[in-house]
Amino acid sequence: MAFLAEDFVRKVEVSDAEIRSAYDANKSRLPQVKGAPVPFDSVKGRIAEEIRLIKARNLAAGEAKKAHDAIYQEENFEAYAAKHGLRIQERGFFSSKDTPAEIKQIRDAETQIFSIRVGEITPVLSSPRAHYVIKVTAKKEPATPPFEEVKKDVEERWAAVESLKLCRKEAEAALERLRKGEDFRKVAKEKGAEVVDTGLFAPGSEIPKAGSSP
Repeated sequence: MAFLAEDFVRKVEVSDAEIRSAYDANKSRLPQVKGAPVPFDSVKGRIAEEIRLIKARNLAAGEAKKAHDAIYQEENFEAYAAKHGLRIQERGFFSSKDTPAEIKQIRDAETQIFSIRVGEITPVLSSPRAHYVIKVTAKKEPATPPFEEVKKDVEERWAAVESLKLCRKEAEAALERLRKGEDFRKVAKEKGAEVVDTGLFAPGSEIPKAGSSP
């Protein structure tokens, strides 16, 4: 059961005072134009959208919490969804090693899903743009599959791990150059890395356009 921030965007308003306050608070982090922060009018619209999204996400969190508490008390997951027009997305069996991508992006989802019993629901879980309440409907006892059945998956996972090691090595080398004073964009260009602006974001482990931060 998902509560997407985008579904609540139209329900929130952002005042000029809020936009100005956010601009002033983040002025030092904004791009420079001729040695001065980018003009307020140039970024006003983008700041408004980012504040609106943060507010919408908070509204979604409130609705998710309300749903969780009601379902926990009444044990009526399906009935609650039907009553409030919420769509339930079903997933087949999966293990901690082949968790669907859409679940991996939800913080702590794997830990919570595999720690509760059949019929129980998770606490409210969050991704960068949504909140979720998940119900476990069935479980299978673990079993070791035949080698040929998992060979391709093992090879792909090994390649992914090795690629991650190489990426980390390259990132650490780039960081060392930056610490020595080299230009950020120059180093990024040489490494073939894209430089993007994350924009404003709420405190937490998820960084927009970058992913999770330990």
